[in-house]
Amino acid sequence: MNSIKIQRIVLFVGIIVLCFVFLFYSKTNAQTNDANIILTWSAKNFYPVDFIGKPLPTHGTRVFVSLEVVRDGKPTDITSSPISWYVDGDFIESTVGEKTFSFFAKKTSTGGQIIRVKTQNNNSPIESSITIPVIQPETVVEVPYFSNIVSSGQEISLKAIPYFFNNSSLDQLLFIWQFGDTVKKIAGQNSLSLRIGKPLTLDQKKFFIKTSIQNQNNPLEYANKSTILTIQ
Repeated sequence: MNSIKIQRIVLFVGIIVLCFVFLFYSKTNAQTNDANIILTWSAKNFYPVDFIGKPLPTHGTRVFVSLEVVRDGKPTDITSSPISWYVDGDFIESTVGEKTFSFFAKKTSTGGQIIRVKTQNNNSPIESSITIPVIQPETVVEVPYFSNIVSSGQEISLKAIPYFFNNSSLDQLLFIWQFGDTVKKIAGQNSLSLRIGKPLTLDQKKFFIKTSIQNQNNPLEYANKSTILTIQ
């Protein structure tokens, strides 16, 4: 067998091997790239028991973020994979196989915080990120009167509903009601009852009530709401 024929055979075998390696690598890489990270989060703060939305974090709220690596629609085992977490681009911590991470939210100029996670699947790096909105706590006042119209001499009842304060119960909140020259401060009690007097002037037909809710564990955390009643 002459050298030219041997060279051709070697070249042919080499091409076959290269094709096999390329196909194997492409298949493995495609399988790896099929993996996706699913991120979910929850905020641990206070909201009404009948609230059906997703509680949003405020400044200081502890937020829990969990990840799941999914491939072909099924969760994959990452108990031995390194997992690194970042908040707004800053590295926070790195663990092995720990799929849940927590941090304390802070208000930013963008109104949200970017959470990024890096891990591995089949020894190939994958990552994902989400933006978690951060808002202010809110005070909602329930006024059970059509168009906020009440009658002179009527006894009225209002209720203040706190949203997204960093506490665990009403007992840790201070409710402040201001109307006229009167200020009522009630700890742990979110309702107000009072009797509407007879207006002496047209201006007095508009009855202004300011409602404030303050976290007794953190006086800097509060929210206000103004209500206007029309007296007939």
